[in-house]
This record gives sequence, C-alpha cells and structure tokens, in this order.
Amino acid sequence: MIFCLNGQFIDQKDAKISLLDNGFMFGDAFFDTMRTYKGVVLELDRHLDRIKKTAKILHLKLPCSMKELESWIKKTSKINKLDQARMRVTISRGEHGFDFLTSKNTTLAITCEPYKKDEKVTINGVSTFTLNFQRPWPEIKSTNLMPMVQAYHTLQKKKGYEGILVDDLGNVTEGSSTNIFIVKNGEVFTPKDKMLAGVTRNRVIELAKEMKLKMNIENFKKAELLNADEIFLTNRPREIIPVIKVDNKKIGTGKPGAITKKIIAAYKKFTEEHTKSHIKDYI
Repeated sequence: MIFCLNGQFIDQKDAKISLLDNGFMFGDAFFDTMRTYKGVVLELDRHLDRIKKTAKILHLKLPCSMKELESWIKKTSKINKLDQARMRVTISRGEHGFDFLTSKNTTLAITCEPYKKDEKVTINGVSTFTLNFQRPWPEIKSTNLMPMVQAYHTLQKKKGYEGILVDDLGNVTEGSSTNIFIVKNGEVFTPKDKMLAGVTRNRVIELAKEMKLKMNIENFKKAELLNADEIFLTNRPREIIPVIKVDNKKIGTGKPGAITKKIIAAYKKFTEEHTKSHIKDYI
C-alpha cells in the first residue's frame, strides 16, 4: 500500500514517524476512519468537517489547508486503486512534548487498506454484551483507545461481537467502536450525549426521517435496551449491524427486524447513489 505522510506519498514499509512524536508518547492525537466504494470516499466533506472541528477543539494546528487534505485523501485512494477500502487520517501534535504553544510540526498520516464487509453479519445479526464504562472525552476520536482494547479482550472471552457501553447513571451511550440505535413500537431512538456522533450515525438519522420514521435523539437506560424490539449499530466501514442478542438475552424475534432491514436498504441505496455522483472526482 502507498501511504501519505505529511503530503509525501511513500510505500507503507518506508512510512515512519519519530519515537518522540506526541501521538506515540502521550496518545496526543486523533483520527478519522473513512470507507471507499469503487475508490470514492463516502461523504468526504463530512469527514473533513469533523477533522477541522476536532483539531480546533484540541488546539492542534493542521500542517495543510483543508483543500490540500482533501486532495491528499483522494490521491491516496487513487494511487492504491482499491475497489473498496478502509482509509484513516491520523493527526498528532508531532515532536513537542508538553510545549503545546510552539507546536508546529504536526504529523498527518493517511493510511489505506483493502476492506470487505462481512455480509453474514448483516444477514444474521450479532450478539453483544453491555460494559459498565465509557471512554474519556467520548466526543473526540482520540488515538488513546486503551479502554476499548480492554473491552475487546473481555468480548473475546465472552465471544461477543461488540460491547455496548453503559455510564455510571445507567444510560446507554455507544458501542465500543459503533453508535447504537434501538427500535420500540415503531419508533427509533439513539443516545444524545456522552458518545461520538459518528458520520454514519448522522446519515442514518437523516435517512430515518426521510423514511417518515419517528426519530428520537434522547438517552435511554439499559433496561430499555434489553426490552427493545430491534437494535442496530452503525460504523463507517461496517455500515449497519443488526443486534439479535444483548447479554445473552434475545432481542425481538432473535433476527434482524423489519425497520432495521429497511434502514439497511436505504443506506445501501444512499452509498450507491453517492458513489455514482462522485466517481468523476476520482478518475
């Protein structure tokens, strides 16, 4: 694979950063994960907007303009010539220790790898487990993901696909690497705070409204999760993931629900239309 490091396009094996880089030393970095279809980055404008906002929140100066970053991302996709891929932009403060005010040599890496979604997950659904913790500063896609790594260790032992996080007030917030939705009596619900507002989550909210579904953005408790008629997760590369079990309790009929299937179909149509309308930018 060819990666982009601060605007330079180099072979993966030659892409290196300093051992004193803040991202490596302190986890002082953030990232954004994207998905391509036929080489087209899905909703690139929304990802760029989130990168810009996150950098501002973290007082992290980008090493390029947003127009340059857009060009680098597109070129990385073009060079690698992958039909479907997972791309990631990672930005750290660079080699500065705690002298944040003089931080100028930001590290920006764009990586790319082949990606193929597991269709069995979409068709059959997955089993999940609740976990009683939440990420520090959940609104930021920080590279400091130690809690999530530990969560996946727990999930491997339980043979669960994903962890569903519950905070100290008993509110469901998000998945280990996903956003969460529940369906009850024909209405759709998703948490409103203490989570990362994913790009796919936001698109699904818009699609649900277009489908005339009652969309509620409000917090809900673990008991409501366990008694939902349907549950599904969202993630940019993995798209829409039906949940059929939580903590070994069957959800609904134990199969992906009708509303979940409609949203999966609507999202698939959206990705196809988006790809068709943007492919000219990648030729």
